[in-house]
Amino acid sequence: MTALLRIFSLTILIGAVSSDYTCDTKSTVNGGLDTIYSVPTGWNGTENPALLPPNLNCSWTFNVPAGQFAVLYLKSTTISDFFVLTDSAGNAERIHIDMQGTNYFYTQPYFKVDLATTAFTNGSLSFVVHWVEIPNNYTTSRKMVVRNAQGFLISADDTISPLIVTADTQVSVLATPLMGTLDFLPFLRATMIYDGDSINATFIGSLYTGISQKRQLVSTGKKLTIFTLAGMSAHQQILIQDYDNTRDIVEYQVPLCITPICATTFDASKGPAAITTVLGSSDAEYLTNVDMNENSNLTIFAGLKMVDPWNKLATYRRQDLTNRLPQEIRGYLRTYYFSSGAGSIGFTRNTATAKWGTPRIGRSGFVMSNNYPFSDKNQAGTDVFSSYDGNLKTPYSFFYSLSTDNLRATNSFITISGNGDKNSYVARIDSKSPQNATGSFVSSEITIKMMNDGISTGFFVQFSFDSAGFISSYIPSISLVLLFKAIFEFF
Repeated sequence: MTALLRIFSLTILIGAVSSDYTCDTKSTVNGGLDTIYSVPTGWNGTENPALLPPNLNCSWTFNVPAGQFAVLYLKSTTISDFFVLTDSAGNAERIHIDMQGTNYFYTQPYFKVDLATTAFTNGSLSFVVHWVEIPNNYTTSRKMVVRNAQGFLISADDTISPLIVTADTQVSVLATPLMGTLDFLPFLRATMIYDGDSINATFIGSLYTGISQKRQLVSTGKKLTIFTLAGMSAHQQILIQDYDNTRDIVEYQVPLCITPICATTFDASKGPAAITTVLGSSDAEYLTNVDMNENSNLTIFAGLKMVDPWNKLATYRRQDLTNRLPQEIRGYLRTYYFSSGAGSIGFTRNTATAKWGTPRIGRSGFVMSNNYPFSDKNQAGTDVFSSYDGNLKTPYSFFYSLSTDNLRATNSFITISGNGDKNSYVARIDSKSPQNATGSFVSSEITIKMMNDGISTGFFVQFSFDSAGFISSYIPSISLVLLFKAIFEFF
């Protein structure tokens, strides 16, 4: 925010129009490039905020001319609902303590400020408004999203010139904060969303609107424009997709994770809620905790939820959670979809913290390659389950099943092998194997590894653990080596 203050403070010092706390119930301010409006009179943004007098009831409407945007700079020492900023789309922010100062950005045609105090109000607050011209020498870019297909992520930095997005039905936009970027969140107020194919279309809200209200911003038609004012860098991402994929979702969020261990709440009491998380394409996320209502279901999708849920990984009921967590989900994107109720979800990006590799009786789950079920060259990955606790190795029965549908090429195969002092185990699964390959063995350590050559949709293995007595032959160490050397899908 310091950089923004440097940008806008120079004009504040030469203000032409101002006001004090003695205000009308309703005031209209017709701003412009040469207009500065400060409350109280003469406050220029460099001083501490002024003490609030009691029994105020003030309301301002600030008009914003076409081709301009307004900047409101605020300092406050009060937590209350008495100071509210509302944009022309009706999105409201209630101001909290902010002694460092924050810039709020507003586009045409207007925004509103409401201030009310009581005889018991204790605090201080000051603000100043000025107007800035939008350069008209930018170059517009265009992108498309398709119904029942994965959307895309862009950097907010890519919208310093207007980006026009066209969809099959409607456009859905969701703010996507990067891990550990809390200081940059206020910059999301400068990225504006318009309901049409230009910045003169009806204003919908800012990226900050979406992240603060946990909702997607949606066009009424097939086109939507995204524009970041004055070239300000938000260092965040924007998730864009066709709204038909997410039409039923009422609450939608990409949670802000300050550390690799993260948790967030959801509310699906008024309709389904969704949480999408973003990682590198070779990384994994571990779902560790879910608190949801008894009648609610959680469905996990690889990537984004779509109309045709062919990318669904698993569905959980509340009674399933004890034996099915933790669960690893690989890939760039994943979406947690809750059908009803309210609750919370916790996950980590650290396998040791999640205890992903620790077997236990009754546990079940799945192992997936990096970008399953999407066609990708990067499907390599290794998972290890070990019962070794530093002293003992406890054997467990391990059961697995996988589909061989995509093992079409003759050199595509899976080998399952293990060697002990007196026992050995070797199995080969390829295109000639039964469609649904299953197996079981006893071991204290299981390694699942995939090496991929070419473009592949990857693999998906379901597994479960039980006591060693469920399988008569004990093999001290088993290695599952999954070699997909040609699950090709040529362009």
